[in-house]
Amino acid sequence: MAKTDELMKNLFKHKEIFADLFNATIFNGQQLIKPEKLTEINTENIHIEDSIQDKDNINSNITKRYRDLCMRQNDSILQIILGCEDQSEVDYSMPIRTMLYDSLKYTEQQKNLELKSIIPNYKMNLLWAYNIKDIDKFKSDLQYILYMLKYKEEKENLKEYISENNHNLQKMNQDSHNVAVALLNHKLPELIEDDKKGEIRMGKNAIEAIHDDGIAEGDTLHRILLIMKKIQKGKTLATIADEIEEEEKDILPIYTMIKDHPNESKEEIYKLLQAN
Repeated sequence: MAKTDELMKNLFKHKEIFADLFNATIFNGQQLIKPEKLTEINTENIHIEDSIQDKDNINSNITKRYRDLCMRQNDSILQIILGCEDQSEVDYSMPIRTMLYDSLKYTEQQKNLELKSIIPNYKMNLLWAYNIKDIDKFKSDLQYILYMLKYKEEKENLKEYISENNHNLQKMNQDSHNVAVALLNHKLPELIEDDKKGEIRMGKNAIEAIHDDGIAEGDTLHRILLIMKKIQKGKTLATIADEIEEEEKDILPIYTMIKDHPNESKEEIYKLLQAN
């Protein structure tokens, strides 16, 4: 399975998404970065080397770290270079690493005599994807991804959002789908598969599956409530099955769980059934 950072890099290679990230977060929604004016910059020469020692501190391996993604916007007078670094885990050395990448890029420009480097009044913009305000300022697939991340730990809100936006979610490009599923994968592990190329794809359609799962849960809760009411009236398993036109064996788990836990709500009965 592809790593999350590789998926994020593939996502931001889409120029409309790369531009949207900067327009929404840096320029307060103003469409100043134009996808059609962006050119991806080769980052193979922008790397730093880390020395990683083994547990006995005897041998060390040199690991090269490459900048994730850089793009250039050429205007009539101004040339803007934009860099994007994804970080999935806390790393307090990341700002230093990013500064080193920038310094290497300035050095490369100087060697190639591209332009006279102008060092900025240095500012880094750190974005925490789970806590971005004004998500509606995003105009690309990023808006859908960020909303799903916002509701990641709120199952009902997540399902409601997907249900209301399912049509637009199906239009997301494949890289956007991959990132969304990877970031939500603790809820959808069985829906993420590897194909022969080692890329993540949807086993069915992961986004749609969350929506379908919500419908299935709603149906089950309705059935639990219906059986609860009939049990309270003293009806037997056979009678209930006949009245709701179901096979006894199909409703037996629900019937048994309600009988064993008569004081639990339908939601708690559902959770107990899921745990078994």
